[in-house]
Amino acid sequence: MKKILSILICTCMMITVFSVPGIAENKAQEVTAEIPMGSTDVRLPAVEGTEDLLKNGNLEEIDASGKPVGWSSRAYDGENGVGASIVTGREAYDGHSLKLVAGAAPAANPFISQSFETKPGAIYQLRTMVRKDVEGGFMTVKLEFYPEATPGLSIAWQVNTFVINTTNGKWQEALYNFKAPINAKSLSIYLRLMHENGAVCYYDDASIRMVQMPEALSISPDQYFYYPDAEKGTVDVKALTEYYPEAIGGSVAFSLLDGNNVLQQNEAVLNSNGEAVFEYDTTLLTELKKEYILRVVLKDKEGKEIYTKEDTIYKYPRPKYVREDGVYQVPGEEPFQVVGVYHPYSEKDYTELKKAGISVIQGGESQLEKAGNNGMKVLMVLYEHPKSAAHPEMREKTIEMVTKYKDDPRVFGWAVSDEPYFNLPDPLPELKEAYKLIRDIDDNHPVYIVELTDKFLKDTQKVCDYVANDPYLPATKGLTGVKMDTTHVYDTTRIAVDAANGIKPTFELLHAFHHIDYFPDADAERHMIYQAYMAGATSHGYYAWDDAMRIDGKAVRLADVTETDIYEGITSFAAKERDDVFRHFAIKEYPGFSHYVGEDVMYHGYIKDNKLYMIVMNQSTEEEKTFQIPLTSFDDSITIDRYQASYINGYDGEDFRKSSNMLEVTVPKHGVSVVEVVPTQKADFASLSKDAFWEYFKAVNENPDHSEGMNAHFTDIDEYDWAQEAIESLYKEGIVNEKEEGIFAPADKITRAEFAGFLVRTLGLTSDSTELFGDVAENHEFAKEIAIGKALGILKGTDGVNYNPEAEISRQDLMVICARGMRLVKELAEGEEPTFSDKDKIAEYAREDVAAMVKAEIVTGYTDGTIGPLGNTTRAEAAVIMDRILAWKAE
Repeated sequence: MKKILSILICTCMMITVFSVPGIAENKAQEVTAEIPMGSTDVRLPAVEGTEDLLKNGNLEEIDASGKPVGWSSRAYDGENGVGASIVTGREAYDGHSLKLVAGAAPAANPFISQSFETKPGAIYQLRTMVRKDVEGGFMTVKLEFYPEATPGLSIAWQVNTFVINTTNGKWQEALYNFKAPINAKSLSIYLRLMHENGAVCYYDDASIRMVQMPEALSISPDQYFYYPDAEKGTVDVKALTEYYPEAIGGSVAFSLLDGNNVLQQNEAVLNSNGEAVFEYDTTLLTELKKEYILRVVLKDKEGKEIYTKEDTIYKYPRPKYVREDGVYQVPGEEPFQVVGVYHPYSEKDYTELKKAGISVIQGGESQLEKAGNNGMKVLMVLYEHPKSAAHPEMREKTIEMVTKYKDDPRVFGWAVSDEPYFNLPDPLPELKEAYKLIRDIDDNHPVYIVELTDKFLKDTQKVCDYVANDPYLPATKGLTGVKMDTTHVYDTTRIAVDAANGIKPTFELLHAFHHIDYFPDADAERHMIYQAYMAGATSHGYYAWDDAMRIDGKAVRLADVTETDIYEGITSFAAKERDDVFRHFAIKEYPGFSHYVGEDVMYHGYIKDNKLYMIVMNQSTEEEKTFQIPLTSFDDSITIDRYQASYINGYDGEDFRKSSNMLEVTVPKHGVSVVEVVPTQKADFASLSKDAFWEYFKAVNENPDHSEGMNAHFTDIDEYDWAQEAIESLYKEGIVNEKEEGIFAPADKITRAEFAGFLVRTLGLTSDSTELFGDVAENHEFAKEIAIGKALGILKGTDGVNYNPEAEISRQDLMVICARGMRLVKELAEGEEPTFSDKDKIAEYAREDVAAMVKAEIVTGYTDGTIGPLGNTTRAEAAVIMDRILAWKAE
């Protein structure tokens, strides 16, 4: 597993380079859906009528400052000879070329970048001329895909980075085939040089051309490998009517096939979004490990066939060592308590690992003996970044390793890829092949995949037996800066549990390293552990052992970090809580008593030896808190009103006796207290129903009080990950409005009235004035806020009389009224003269306020180096701006 900061290496493909004489040879091939993604040796012609997406890719158009027009850059530092610069003459390939020289900050890892819209599902080919003279540093091209048409407003949906492997000093061509994800509408490309001060490289003549249009139809089954107890499956079908309008109003015919034998078929009319869903009977898949075919035929509204798409599904036995309830158990042995860790190496580690309760380590052959000697198992790694276990260069090694160790009791399972949607250009086909490759040999051990981004778990769970998620960081550096997110692990674990759908176990790999500005302490680590189990996880682990912190460039082992007591927290959990947590949450041996998820507190109770154990979690990161917890069972059948209580872990409090049906528990900030409650009068715990409790547990988690689901109110913001939290939070605070019940309309351009209303509410401004502009009706939804803005001088109107409330507001006017309003709340720092490439388009009246908004990081420029002063803003973008203003206001 590689951390986010080391994404350079872990999300890469090695590129083959071609010498210049071969460039003229265009090995044009028939374009089909079988183009190998990530291939570096398949040259293809562009789709007829399409253009090169890169503007000024040949770098021949240079502005007055010597920079390439259309590209943004990092670290132009000609004075010191480092960073990015344009060269001509003998250094150049053709006219002007880009030279990158790595240096110290701010010239470290220099790049130039450009952004543009893409067609989701289309296949593109990148070509660029490259030159590197000596070893040192990495030439890399990074592709960031975004879910909206304007890149950079959110966290990238998917990232592919590939390394260009050349050091012979000659100009050569590098090429790369890639597919725009089906959810991506735009792309940012970075030509860059990474690592090693003083390294030098060159780029020229870059181009990106579409070589295949998106397929007319996509099909997505809920599983690729069904277990024998599965009775039904579903397949989602989507016609891309945006590119194939002849499919509008059409239909799709579905067939489940065994070779040419039709097992089941059906037909449906596409809905207004071009979608349909088919359900099929998986009991018809009678032969294990045999290939069955899903075929979907797209027809126009006249019934004429337009396109046919097929995919394959299988029925495989559940791994022998994973029970139906997700518990790992070798037949004849006790259930295995899975607590994993990545990156342990030395013999010394194992003493400390045992103390920390570790039972599974990520590794290979060299770890088997040490792990076995210490009662541990090894998660065997079959991939090498970025190649999965099924990559052509890894295939034979995978077969050899699985054949050799399939019966080895020291093996836990097989890791076939790490964060595949950040490492592989087209993950599912390769991972599907990896699963078949392994499970055709080994019926005992599970196939394991960990995914960094929870949005991809729904897909990766289709090709593994163990659904692994790494939901760090609880401190997230998002649009409002570094903040502690006390429900991040809970929320992402819920997504993993939902993706697993009760069929597969979930493994949460918890953050145990220094990243951004945060390192968890003992309380925070235990808080993350309990978040995972409170959300329904069946096991957990820690990332990482050997590089918990880097000091002077050297990885420090988790047990040796002195800046935090995190290791103490992990060992304390292992000694005092791990066994009970496993027996209750994983194998459900102990009955449940109560379960609650709230904004300020989460708590959970279970029964062991006629005693009640209450787990109480403080959501505050600022202060220790005391909570009153009701001692009433989930079904109201039992109330405890006389008891003796003692703290087991998390808080050093005195034992106490009470005659009350409320338990008073003190919990450290962002911590967990576990309290043992012994009733002093008879309590019939045996009457509690285990089945009923876990149904209650599931129901609460599906609609938790603290968030009511990320998208509880709005149904149209699922594809706006970057704005979801802000929109839902602002709506609950009464700041933003809905267009109609449950509809936010995130893509709509925000009007002048809406933005005025949002801003006045966000800043909490008030006035007794009810005077409105001449064109604003008294019953307008935002009449009150517009009147306040007018009275306070925030809103000037278009001509002093009218406001033009329903017109779309320009970005520069938006920044002007934000600045005016914010200055009424507190001092707003002045910004520097804007340096954006379109700064000349900023009106004189807006320049000072634009600079202030950029300085305060309320509004940022685009990745192409522009600020877009005359453009407009969507409602989703406006919500994010309000969220940033709230954070600024609270500072």
